[in-house]
Amino acid sequence: MDKDKKNIKSLQIVSIDPISLKSYIYNKNKIHPKDLTKANTKKEFYITFIDTKHIISGVVELSKEVGKEDLDHAIELEAYGSLELDPAIEYKIIHSQIDTKNVENKLFNVFALDVNLIKNNFQKISSKTKYIDHIAAAPFLISALYEKKMLQSNGVDCFIYFQKHDAFFVAYRNGKYLYSKSLNYSLLQIKEKFCKLLGQKIDDDTFFTMLTNEGLNTLDIAWKQNLMELFGDIFLHINDIVIFFKGSCQIENINNIYLGSTIGDISGMIEYSQNYLGIETKRFNFNIAENTKEFYLDQMHILMILTAQIYQENQNDHLNLSIFKRPPTFFKRPSGIISSIIILSLLISLSYPAYQFGYGSYLNFKTSLKENEYKKVHSSAQKMHNTISGLENKKTIALKTLKKERKNLQFREKILNEIYDKKVKYPMKASILNDLSKLINKRGIKISSLNLKDKQVMICLRSKSDRQLTMLLEDISKTKSYKISTKEIRKIENINLYESNVTIGVLD
Repeated sequence: MDKDKKNIKSLQIVSIDPISLKSYIYNKNKIHPKDLTKANTKKEFYITFIDTKHIISGVVELSKEVGKEDLDHAIELEAYGSLELDPAIEYKIIHSQIDTKNVENKLFNVFALDVNLIKNNFQKISSKTKYIDHIAAAPFLISALYEKKMLQSNGVDCFIYFQKHDAFFVAYRNGKYLYSKSLNYSLLQIKEKFCKLLGQKIDDDTFFTMLTNEGLNTLDIAWKQNLMELFGDIFLHINDIVIFFKGSCQIENINNIYLGSTIGDISGMIEYSQNYLGIETKRFNFNIAENTKEFYLDQMHILMILTAQIYQENQNDHLNLSIFKRPPTFFKRPSGIISSIIILSLLISLSYPAYQFGYGSYLNFKTSLKENEYKKVHSSAQKMHNTISGLENKKTIALKTLKKERKNLQFREKILNEIYDKKVKYPMKASILNDLSKLINKRGIKISSLNLKDKQVMICLRSKSDRQLTMLLEDISKTKSYKISTKEIRKIENINLYESNVTIGVLD
């Protein structure tokens, strides 16, 4: 087994909350609090996650002709357009393929995160641990429940989890990620809305204790009335997401909803959810250690530990967002590979002269003593010659490896140049098209053809009404950012549409 992989597999898992930095260490089937000021990178594996609200997600479609070696680059380029990413910002982009019956194209769930956001959000952790072995996107942590056989991989399951600074809705079908959405009701947002309804301030601990001990069943009439109103708004929001999810993903039935929060079960919420949504609702509460029955552990730590276990087994970085990973051993780095080749080349170049000198002296000495031992000496020389040939072969292989690495480096350089061109040269055109598309869509007008040249857009517009076309031309003129010209608005009788060729220029 590779030494680096063997080392990772033997490390004790430490799960870290990205905001509070509250940490736990998993060892010998038990979980205990961990003090990060006493981090030991030689013995510990560090995992954390990024909240759903920071993730830009969408679906990208690619031709099945795109090969594996070009897939990541093709998805990255397509994501900038499909997800409307800012070309001036560097993103960390990950993806997972969607099972589809489409025979012509492949579909991918794509997730993009601002690299600067990753640097800023996890700087405190990396300053304490030096490395972060794995940063997971919160929606993907759920997959560990299926891979570890804690949930059956059949049907559609939805997961709703309230955190202090975020809340998420995630859906899986047959154990595979399907959809995710950040909710506008984190625990702190819920507390603020409740205080506003109640008309008085309540500290966080008092409110969260009330939710877990009494919740929707509180005996305080004023508190209960305001809580029922607030949770009505929350589940109306969740119901809208469920309706959109079922429609967009063509889902007929949801089998289960797993509902929970960072602070534990909110009293009465399971029953409220089942009555409001009409879907079987279960506790979002999974246990993997012997001693967690003694205290409640935020389920995000459970999911992180499970995800870390899977990663230690396969060490697949496909969905790993970390930019703080451990460096490989010296001889696996490019500089180490080059050093190895240089050392090997020097040894080979020096070995032959040394051999020639030694062999000549040896042969002269033996010849003067015993002529009858010639055959034995010749056999010994032949073996040494074979050894040198073997070293020459190794040198040839090493040079081929160097050539291959240089080729890979040139390929990556080409990709970086293409991304640079896209970021630097295309923002102006993207801005023009974005402005015009908003105005055109507002009037319900269709684009028949479009040509973009320098700072001019030649576009053919079609509409059911010549009045719509006239109003669009007036809208564009009012922006004072563009000059516009058209010769005529003509009616196409056979399709009963009005058409106009319009030239739009950008004013300096």
